[in-house]
Amino acid sequence: MQALGFNLLSFIIYLVLFAVLFVVLNKFLVPPLLKNINARKKLLEDNLKLQADIELHKEKLEKEAKEKEAKLIEKAEKQAEEIISQANTEAKSIVETAKEKSKTMLDEVKELIAKKQKSA
Repeated sequence: MQALGFNLLSFIIYLVLFAVLFVVLNKFLVPPLLKNINARKKLLEDNLKLQADIELHKEKLEKEAKEKEAKLIEKAEKQAEEIISQANTEAKSIVETAKEKSKTMLDEVKELIAKKQKSA
């Protein structure tokens, strides 16, 4: 085996060193790495859950805003109808008053003309 460049003693030494390195890495390096990986995984999951909660809350708020907007529009339209109705009523009242006054004035003018014609 020496002719092939294979030394059994060197192979065993490398194998033992590799085993020692493997044990040391598993003992001291892997646990902190796994801890960090798990912490990041949990943080990611928490952030995704929080994002989903925020999205649901946003949708709820948008729905409430649309409902309030619809109610406000309905209320404004109702008030506008009431104002228009009041304005129409007042306009009719003003027109009636004006008609009565003009009729009264016309009657007074006719009386005055009749008196003038009698006295003339």
